[in-house]
Amino acid sequence: MNKPFFTLVLLGISLAFCSCNREGNKSLAPKDNGLPRAEAVAGQPTIAYVDVDSLMTQLEMCKEAKSRLEAKSQGYASEVQAKERAFQQAYAEFAKKMQSSGYPSQAEYEAAQQRLQNMQTQGAQLQEKYAIELQKEQDAFNESLHDSLQNYIKILNKDGHYSMILAKSGDNILYADASYNITEEVVKGMNKRWKKSK
Repeated sequence: MNKPFFTLVLLGISLAFCSCNREGNKSLAPKDNGLPRAEAVAGQPTIAYVDVDSLMTQLEMCKEAKSRLEAKSQGYASEVQAKERAFQQAYAEFAKKMQSSGYPSQAEYEAAQQRLQNMQTQGAQLQEKYAIELQKEQDAFNESLHDSLQNYIKILNKDGHYSMILAKSGDNILYADASYNITEEVVKGMNKRWKKSK
């Protein structure tokens, strides 16, 4: 339960879209973020990139999913901790009884041991169950985000301006001129679509 539940790994997402309408040496208007668009060079592809790490912090759908998952994770953690406290209390009572008078019979001793074993097993199973549920929910969100991003990129590139749009995450792209960064444009567009869909 100590693992971060909102680690969204989008490395390896290929967002390349081949341009069918590539125009030659054409100066393009500035983008919404104020940076000039990269100028197409005759016969060369026009490439852009989206900073995935920025998407995680700026997209409304990510913020909402993170809040929802964190709240659920905290609820699950509280329940697991309550089970752990109950086990520790039962174990302390078992140890105290063993030190004082012990159990009147072997059968009672074994029953007390079995009860402790069952409590420990149930706690571990509950923790595993909740971890699996959170992972499933996270995976479903990641898939939804991936689909939304790819669909929006298709809309953004419907004019075929970009030959390739890369996903930048961490240092998987060692250097890229900021004029190729279309993250802000993507964030604005996706947030607008997200609000309309709600």
